Order: sequence, then C-alpha cells, then structure tokens
Amino acid sequence: MRRFMIGLAVIAGLFALSGCGPEYQRMRFGEMAQVPGTEGHINLAVIRIEAGSNADLAALEDASQYAGQTPYYVHYAQVGAGAADGDFRAYQGDNQLARLTVPGDFDKCLPGESPTADDQRVEGCMIFLADSGTGRPDRVDLAVDHNYSGARWT
Repeated sequence: MRRFMIGLAVIAGLFALSGCGPEYQRMRFGEMAQVPGTEGHINLAVIRIEAGSNADLAALEDASQYAGQTPYYVHYAQVGAGAADGDFRAYQGDNQLARLTVPGDFDKCLPGESPTADDQRVEGCMIFLADSGTGRPDRVDLAVDHNYSGARWT
C-alpha cells in the first residue's frame, strides 16, 4: 500500500511538472469565451487594446510615479449576470504589465457595470501600464488561479 501511495505521488508530481492540467480557451481579440462567473458562467471578450500616452496619466494623483510608463486601454465586453471569477492579466511577450485601478471616473477608460441579466451586454475598460521599452500587450489572460487561465486572447 505504501508503494502504491508513493507511486501516486510521483505520478501527480510528473503531471504537475509536465504542465498537464486544465487547458485555457484560446481566443482571438473580439471573440467571446465562456468562463466561470460569480453567478454561473458568463461570456467575455477582449475587444481591442488601445495605446494611450503618458500625458493621459497627468491628471492622476501622484502622476509622477507613472513617469515613463505607457497606459494601454484593454476594452472588453461581458454578457451574463455577475462578474468573472478571476483576474485579468496583460502581457507583452513574457513581461506582465501592471494593472492600474483608478478611483472615480477616468475619461479615457471607464470600467463597465456588472450585467444584472443573463442576456445583458456591457462594455468596459481596464488600464495596464507598460514600462519604457515594453510594447503593446500581445495577449490578455483571464487567470482563474495561479496555474490555470480560463481564457487567453491574442
């Protein structure tokens, strides 16, 4: 029995190292993916990514902390009540961009309200910051946990 348990542990470890596990949905920008939500499944799409300029950030409190960074506005659409059960992450190659949450209204990028009905569509926007020399994001992931991405848009 002990050998059997050790064998199971070894097999589980090999699966973890090999990257086996839940596969994410591969989507193109504009395509809807069905993902887990807080009230069941919802449909999400990353519609487009828009480049801003550092001057856009001048109106923010402590704007000097963003010197040299470029904001990218990730526009998304959601159909279905509730919110996505996960976090959005934007990448340029292997570089993960920092997500910026702005309290109040930021005219360049307004967050969407959560839909209240299963067939309601809302659009919103998220801000990601790229350091100098880092280009436009080439993919956006919905990360459900550290090892699994619910969807990936490229």
